[in-house]
Amino acid sequence: MKAVQCLAVLDCLVSLGLLSSQSEGYTKPEVVAASAANEGTPFIDIKDGVHPCVAATYDSGDFIPNDARLGIKGKGHMVLLSGPNMGGKSTLLRQTCVLTLMAQIGSFVPAAKCRLSPVDRIFTRIGASDRILAGQSTLYVELAETATILNHATSHSLVILDELGRGTSTFDGTAIAYSVIEHLLSKIQCRTMFATHYHSLIEEYAGNEKVSLGHMGCVVDPENDRKVTFLYKLKDGMCPKSYGLNVAMLAKLPDEVIKCAANKSEQFERSLQSNNAQSKLVSLEMAQQVKDALAKGEAGLDKLRQLWAQVRSSIEAIQKCSHVTLSPLTSPEPPN
Repeated sequence: MKAVQCLAVLDCLVSLGLLSSQSEGYTKPEVVAASAANEGTPFIDIKDGVHPCVAATYDSGDFIPNDARLGIKGKGHMVLLSGPNMGGKSTLLRQTCVLTLMAQIGSFVPAAKCRLSPVDRIFTRIGASDRILAGQSTLYVELAETATILNHATSHSLVILDELGRGTSTFDGTAIAYSVIEHLLSKIQCRTMFATHYHSLIEEYAGNEKVSLGHMGCVVDPENDRKVTFLYKLKDGMCPKSYGLNVAMLAKLPDEVIKCAANKSEQFERSLQSNNAQSKLVSLEMAQQVKDALAKGEAGLDKLRQLWAQVRSSIEAIQKCSHVTLSPLTSPEPPN
């Protein structure tokens, strides 16, 4: 039995050696202690990496390489990844896991450069499926796996989360994703890649130095914004849309279904923009009224009390709709 195990290890090492020597674009990774190379911060720095299995199905040079930079200077240890459906987000997530694993088992990796501090565990929450025999819904499976990650990951782990919270309403899904991100950032502080279509969630972390925003690039036809060309290249910043209707066309949904979806999408977008614009206008008007009242000194106190009554009324309306009690800091006593 021991001889068989030794032969298996030898076979694996020979296979890795042949792969590294006979394949183009493979490089020797550098695994260094975070304390010695990056001021004690765990990091991953991959330049022009490719997925070895997916790239093998393409003609030479056709697979688009991408970087993965976590925890290095100028980059946060978490990447929030957005982009169009079928744009390559999930491939990049899996690719980062595979290259990290290859580097740590002593293999060369398909990249121009690969430098990282040791990873103690790789955790992934990818895909969506239920467990009907166990009576577990898709959302339950997602959250159970996420709970395992949050309970066992350390600051030296690599965590990959792909579209967490999509098995429930947009509001609940965004809230769950937000709270998980907050826990990873404040408590665990590990290297994380988080792909999402919740654009409001991405906007929340636009100025956070611990988070880098990235998206898979695409080119939109200026004459028809429903025609999108995927670039499969990671770019900085967030993607404004997910272009789901483009995927619907590729999947050959009936034209009348796509047309109806496009009209409804535009209707939702106009309604959202109108509501946002109206809210901003009301806020600006109230801010100006407060400014004018403050400029009048004591003569403006009655106006301030009136404005504060409006604010309190709005707060009470929000509480009734959301069933959430706002903190005292949000609703202080009106000025005397």
